[in-house]
Amino acid sequence: MRSKLHRGDNLFSAVFVSPAFVFYTVFVIYAIGLSFFYTMTKWKGVGTPSFVWFRNYVNLVRDPEYWQVAGNSFTLVLLALFIQNPVALVLAYLTSRIKFGFKPIRSIIFLPCVISAATTGLMFQLLFNADIGIFNGILKAIGLGFFQRVWLSDSKVVLFAVALPQVWQYLGIQFIIFLAAIQSIPQEIIESARMDGATGGNLILRIIVPLLWEVIAICIILTVTGSLKAFDMSWIMTWGGPGLSSAYISVLMYRHAFKGFNFSYGTTIAMTILLWSVLFIVVFRSIFRKRGVVY
Repeated sequence: MRSKLHRGDNLFSAVFVSPAFVFYTVFVIYAIGLSFFYTMTKWKGVGTPSFVWFRNYVNLVRDPEYWQVAGNSFTLVLLALFIQNPVALVLAYLTSRIKFGFKPIRSIIFLPCVISAATTGLMFQLLFNADIGIFNGILKAIGLGFFQRVWLSDSKVVLFAVALPQVWQYLGIQFIIFLAAIQSIPQEIIESARMDGATGGNLILRIIVPLLWEVIAICIILTVTGSLKAFDMSWIMTWGGPGLSSAYISVLMYRHAFKGFNFSYGTTIAMTILLWSVLFIVVFRSIFRKRGVVY
C-alpha cells in the first residue's frame, strides 16, 4: 500500500515538473548545444554550415577587438560589484529602519528596474549630451566647469558614462533582495548588537553582513552574470563607440552576427559569455564553500 502511494506521489510530481523540464530542455539545453554546433562551423545565416571545427575560437583568441570589449565588460562587472551591491545593502538597511513611508520609499528605489532599458538609455543620453545635457550644466553651475566633458564621445570617459545607467537601473533588484533578507533577521539580534554599542557601519559590517553571506553570494552572482551579458545601454547610448570604447562582449557579438552576417563567429563570441559566467560561478562557489557558506 505504501509503495503504491509512493509511486502515485512520484507520478503526481512528474506531471507538474514535466512542463518546466521540457521548457528548460528545449530553450536552454538544446539551445546551448545548437549554439556550440554553430561555433564549429562557418555560417552566414543561410545555406548549409561548413565545418571549421575550432577555427572560430582560435580567431577569437587572436582578435584584439574581443579582448578590448571583454575588458569593458569586466570593468562593468567591477563597477557593479563595488558600487551597486554595497549601495543596495546600505539603502536596504536604512529603509528597514524607516517606520513611516516605508512602502513609498521602497517603491521609489525599485522603480528604475521596471522602466525599459531603452527609455533609461535615451534619458541618460540626453543627460550626458555635451550641448544640452543637464550634467554638464550642473557642473558649470557649481563651479566645476573644468570637469565638463563630451561624455559620449570621449573615449577616456565614455565607458563610465555608459556603465552608470546600468548600475543605477538594476540597483533596485539587489536592494529588494537585501531588504527582504534584513527583515528576516530576528530583531533581538539587532537590538542586542545596538545595546552592545554597535551602530551604523559597525552594525552593518560586523552583524548584518556575516548573517547575510549566503544572500550576498547570490547577489554577487546575479550582478556578475547580468553585467557580462549587458547590451542595451551600450548600444542605445553610443552604439558601442567611439570605436569599441564603450562596447561590451554582447555588442561585438551583435555587430558580427547581425551587422556582418557572420553568425558562426557571433555565436562563438556569445558562447564566451556563458564560459566566463560558468568559470566565475565555479571559482566563486569554491571560495565561499571554503568559508562555510553553502547556497
